Amino acid sequence: MKKIFISIISIGLLFSGCSDDDKLPVDFDDLINTGLPFAARTNFESKFKPIENEIFLEEVDIANYSLTTTLELNSIQDGSDVTAIKVVGSFKDNTVMMGGTDISKNDVLIQEIPSSQFTTSGELPEVTFTITGTELLGDFGYTADQIKGTDVFTYQIVLVTANGEFTDVSANFDNQSADHTFNAQVLCPSDFSAEFTYESTNLIEDEDLDVPTSRWATQTGTGSFEEVREGVYRITPGATFGALSLWNDGVTAGPENIFLRDNCGTFSYIGEDSNEDGYNISPLTVNGNELTYTWENDEDQSGTVTLTRTDGMDWPDIE
Repeated sequence: MKKIFISIISIGLLFSGCSDDDKLPVDFDDLINTGLPFAARTNFESKFKPIENEIFLEEVDIANYSLTTTLELNSIQDGSDVTAIKVVGSFKDNTVMMGGTDISKNDVLIQEIPSSQFTTSGELPEVTFTITGTELLGDFGYTADQIKGTDVFTYQIVLVTANGEFTDVSANFDNQSADHTFNAQVLCPSDFSAEFTYESTNLIEDEDLDVPTSRWATQTGTGSFEEVREGVYRITPGATFGALSLWNDGVTAGPENIFLRDNCGTFSYIGEDSNEDGYNISPLTVNGNELTYTWENDEDQSGTVTLTRTDGMDWPDIE
């Protein structure tokens, strides 16, 4: 299972991963003496539009991602010597560790913005740019289905002047830092595929309905979580674990269009049943090989289910 990170970085050597120990901060006095330009981020917005319900299978929705940032440009000449900025990217394919084909790329030019497009709201020039997921796919020559959960896009700012191109454009002084890093986490590792026995209790068809208690009887059986996409699981015998078959003549399982989603340890039901009702679930609790949670739908029907793995393994811990 995988997770995707989308980052914008303007520090360190081009495309070099950098930790706090190996960054190359620019001393303010050095800027005065050398005129080395630097960029300070003044605004940042990102948009990741997750896809829900019946089209949730496009969970890694890179095409609907966008990033907008504003940089303030500074130098000994108050940024006037910066003739352009470049946004340059790299892509690391982390599916290789799981046997995938490496499609990593470096040194891909995403955008080049000339100084004629800079603005000035104060004493220093500013530049605002937006990068979209569609643009990224085109620049790197990828299709959306090639982007998997652990893959990493990295972006770096390059400042262009008459004296050359500068990739170390961070400044650290007066306790201020222009280290520009943003992570938008979309998917995390998930490993809840399993077969189990279930016990479905506390079944409530309608609290205001006078029905025989037999319609609230405990249900038991066997089932499974089958992963259909990173972090998304098909539920057998269905999201109510026997309740629908108890309440509806001729129904043996269901609802079929409700799936369990693991979003970095936060679990939910996604989709709608045949009545267009949605479902909510309580936080999951794990006790060894037992997993317990309560579900409730828009009709106020509810139940509590305990799932006991049959493979001799424990459920993953939930933080």
